[in-house]
Amino acid sequence: MNSTYDCPNCGGAVSFQWTVAVFAVCPFCRSMVVRHDVNVEAIGQMAVLPPDLSPLQLGARGEFDGLAFTILGRVRLAYHEGSWNEWFALFSDNRYGWIGEAQGFFMVSFEYAPPEGCVSADDATPGRVVEISGQAYHVADRKETVSLAGEGELPVASPPGRKALSVDLSGAKAGFANLEYSETGTRLFLGRYAVFDELKFSNLRSVPGWSDDAVEPIHHETTTLNCPKCGAPVSLLAAGFTMSATCGSCGSLLDTSTPDLRLISEAAARQQVQPRIPLGRRGILFGVNYEVIGFQRVKDEYSGWFEYLLFNPWQGFVWLVTYAGHWTFVRRLVELPEVDERGVFSKVAHARFQGDRYRIFAASAVETDYVIGEFYWKVAVGMAANVTDFVAPPRILSREVYPGLTEQTWSQGEYVEPAVIQQAFNIDPPLPEPTGIYLNQPNPYLEKGRQLKWLVPLLLLVLLVVQALTLAHAARQRVLSSAFLYQANGTNPAAVSQPFIIDGGQQAVDFTMQAPVDNNWVELDVDVVNADTQQAVASFEQGIEYYHGYDDGNWSEGSPTQHRLVPGLPAGKYRLVIDTSADPAIAEMPFTVTVVRDVPVWSNFWIGLGLLLIYPLYCWGRAYTFERARWLDSDFSPYASSSSDDD
Repeated sequence: MNSTYDCPNCGGAVSFQWTVAVFAVCPFCRSMVVRHDVNVEAIGQMAVLPPDLSPLQLGARGEFDGLAFTILGRVRLAYHEGSWNEWFALFSDNRYGWIGEAQGFFMVSFEYAPPEGCVSADDATPGRVVEISGQAYHVADRKETVSLAGEGELPVASPPGRKALSVDLSGAKAGFANLEYSETGTRLFLGRYAVFDELKFSNLRSVPGWSDDAVEPIHHETTTLNCPKCGAPVSLLAAGFTMSATCGSCGSLLDTSTPDLRLISEAAARQQVQPRIPLGRRGILFGVNYEVIGFQRVKDEYSGWFEYLLFNPWQGFVWLVTYAGHWTFVRRLVELPEVDERGVFSKVAHARFQGDRYRIFAASAVETDYVIGEFYWKVAVGMAANVTDFVAPPRILSREVYPGLTEQTWSQGEYVEPAVIQQAFNIDPPLPEPTGIYLNQPNPYLEKGRQLKWLVPLLLLVLLVVQALTLAHAARQRVLSSAFLYQANGTNPAAVSQPFIIDGGQQAVDFTMQAPVDNNWVELDVDVVNADTQQAVASFEQGIEYYHGYDDGNWSEGSPTQHRLVPGLPAGKYRLVIDTSADPAIAEMPFTVTVVRDVPVWSNFWIGLGLLLIYPLYCWGRAYTFERARWLDSDFSPYASSSSDDD
């Protein structure tokens, strides 16, 4: 129901569109107007809202989980490290709710009565698990807040300076909860996180320098303030979203969370490091037009890396992290991964997120040692955090805990090839080639190995089927079985067999030779001669020997029966011509030769199997070597043995 009253201060029309609204800001004189039934009262003047690039405005409409809503009012809240917008909205089911807007995320929530035994303010500490309405929530952060300013209609009086303790909690499936502790009691808000696209906003305001989708930024005059140190103008690239910025003239680090810039620290020196992507440069990355607004260098005990902060008014903030030519695109998470740390930390500690398992790679203390540009928190040189990285290349999960801020955050990154960054931001000169193996760099051999996991068994099955068919269709026909006699005292002319016929095309033929050798030997020199052309089409020598005895036990060597396979013998009529020699102790020795045509050949199968496995074994070996090299820089390497770790 829309009710309009005269402002007690200026007489202008102050509209209350819903019965729950008891507080409004006069659009003419900015007086804070409180409604008491049919009367209204002015309780002071509302402070001016800081410059803001938010696309939301009073009257903007959207949709959440099938419910349409209209934005009626806004409160700007601040805490020690920054500020954010809370938008008051009327939903189509006649409920009112809040749409928090911070760091590119939206927290849509509705107020509920706090349950009995609700966690106290003192016990609501980061990391603690709190059960609300049967659902588990993790305390993400707690902060002392103060109201800076507001506009439009609000369900409670929210004059500038109103203080409260705000505790944010995260639940499963992007669940969100907030507990607000103030002198008026405890308030509970439940809902979930959302992103810009899913809220289906309309009637948004034009964002200066962005709504025309400019390739290069066009900064509005309201985003320019003066540096309190040197007086130079400071143009904010993401006004209303960033909480700190550096003055381009004197290098001082400034607090931008309020309308008046405040000095955080003076720069020890002018810009020391030249970012490879200039601040203010825009580029389309993964379909979104981002602007580079901040740059910092972070280091741990062993090395340092660079981080670029990117901004888009609709999509919020993302990061590009680069080390040794490697790049990772990073987004902050609103849904917490599941973590199994096995005590403090161990090699088998891992995290699970969206069905993927991430193994712990590093846990270290880091600090910022150089910073320029704008950030969504009050970053400063020397700011410390404890970071734990879990990897499932090409992705990485990072948990950052800020001891001084009673806050922890999670982010997910994905490896990006330098060429993608190069093209997106039109960088000249070209980015350097990556060196070494990075913690979330994709293993090219592992990816090929994954493809081969199904391809190799398939090809092996084909090879087995072919071999099985060969075995099933082999004729195994005996075409000759002849007996011969070797005599040492004779002239021993070559023995010639009866003719035999090989039918069909080329095929493998088995020659079986037997002789009753006993601690002696016989050697046959065999020519396979075409009976029509008298040409030898195959020749081989085959010894037959067998020795045995006793020497600390029975032993034997050789065999009275030997086989020789001749592959690819063409069809035709053949004879065998055999020259024989033997052990000098042998006076005479009978022997037989049996010929069987079209026998199965296993050598082709083993050759095929060997060829089939060469490339997979190469890929799997290289993948193993790649992974082992990756984990050399980790304190949690699965390739380093430790009796204390469980698999």
